[in-house]
Amino acid sequence: MSSISGSVTLVAMPRSAETFLVRDAAGTLWLCPPDGAGESLAVDESAIEEAVRRHDWDRIEATFDTWEALDADLQRRAAELAPGRDIGIADYDAVDVRRILDGARAVSQAGDHGAARTMLHRLLREVTLVREDGELFEAITGLLVELDSASRRPPQRGVAGIRPEHRERARRLDLVAA
Repeated sequence: MSSISGSVTLVAMPRSAETFLVRDAAGTLWLCPPDGAGESLAVDESAIEEAVRRHDWDRIEATFDTWEALDADLQRRAAELAPGRDIGIADYDAVDVRRILDGARAVSQAGDHGAARTMLHRLLREVTLVREDGELFEAITGLLVELDSASRRPPQRGVAGIRPEHRERARRLDLVAA
């Protein structure tokens, strides 16, 4: 997120207060995901209207002296706006699902295919929207297929130790680095 100190304005957020749009002192608009769901992203002004109209976010426009004061207010607003309502993974919207999908990609690229699979399977099992949205379903299942293919590939090794007459066959079978 922004490293700029100074005032910060909460622009909009859903009732869960897990994700929110905020403008820093320099005027940059940030989409801030839930803790652990990836990095904040600088976004275009059009994100405000999309969030409010398409995703039913509340327009806030409240300014705070510090990021800590913003965080305290987010906690208060979440308690007030969604009293007694447990916002769980089943209610995630497309933005939340895409963030988790991006997180699963990053985890798999870091080599933890098991954790990535767990994240993706949980989305398929528990998020209502994923079962209704063909594009999200395809993205999740497509990444699962990639992960399955990657885990089935035998580990590659150098050609040392392979007889010269067998090296080309080993390369075609993707057993050795090209």
